[in-house]
Amino acid sequence: MSNGPDFFQPVRTSFKYEAVADQLASLIASGKLRSGDTLGPEEELAAQFGVSRSSIREALRHLQAKGLVQSNGGVRTVADTSRPMAEFLDSSLLLGQGTILELLEVRRILEIENAGLAARRATPDDIALMARAVGEMEGGLESSRVYVDADLDFHMAICNATKNSVMTTMVRAIRDVITDALEITYQIPGSAAKSLLQHRLILEAIQRGDAEEARKLMAEHLAKIEKEVREAGAKLPSGSRRRR
Repeated sequence: MSNGPDFFQPVRTSFKYEAVADQLASLIASGKLRSGDTLGPEEELAAQFGVSRSSIREALRHLQAKGLVQSNGGVRTVADTSRPMAEFLDSSLLLGQGTILELLEVRRILEIENAGLAARRATPDDIALMARAVGEMEGGLESSRVYVDADLDFHMAICNATKNSVMTTMVRAIRDVITDALEITYQIPGSAAKSLLQHRLILEAIQRGDAEEARKLMAEHLAKIEKEVREAGAKLPSGSRRRR
C-alpha cells in the first residue's frame, strides 16, 4: 500500500492532533488503511498532513491507546483490531459437532448476504482473487493444508468484495475458528470435492453479478456442510489447533 497525499489530506484546523487522529481512524475504519500497513516516519506524516511532528506524535499515541495503531521497534503499523475477539475464540472453543453447527449458523447469517453483496460490488481484482483461490483448492484436493487455506481465501475474498469494513472485521475475527472447522470437515469423505464444485458455481454467479443466485448457492453450500457434519456426528475428529 502506498501512503501519500492521495490518502492523507492537509489539516486545516487549530485542533491539529485530533484532526490527524480522526482522519487516520476514518481511513482504518473504511479499509483504506489495513492491518499491517506502515504509517511511515513522523517527519513524512507531518509533511503530508501539514502539521508539526509533535502533533503527529500525539495523534499516533492517541490511536495506539485505542488499539488502532501498534509500534514495533519504532515502526508504527495499523493494528489488527479483530485479534482480541479471535484470540478469545481460539482459546475458548474446542471444536466438535455441536460447535461446528453453531459456527455454521453464524456463517449463514454473515456469508449468504456477503455473496449477494459481492455479486453487486466485486471488482475485477476481487474476482481474480476468488478464481485463484478456487484454482488452488482444485490443485490442493489431496492436501488438507493447501485446500483449507485456499477455501478460507475464497470466503475472505467474497467478504472483502462486499466493501463493508465492519463485515470484514467481523469475519476476520472468526477466521481462525473457521479454519479449524474447515480442517475437520475436510476429513469427511467426498466433502472437499463437492465443496469445490459449489465454490465454482458461487464464483460464476458473482462474476455474472447475479446476487440472488449467489445467495442461493452460498446457502446450499453451507447447508451441504451442515448435512455432512450431522451425518458424521461422533465420527468427526476433535479440533486440533493449527497455530497461525
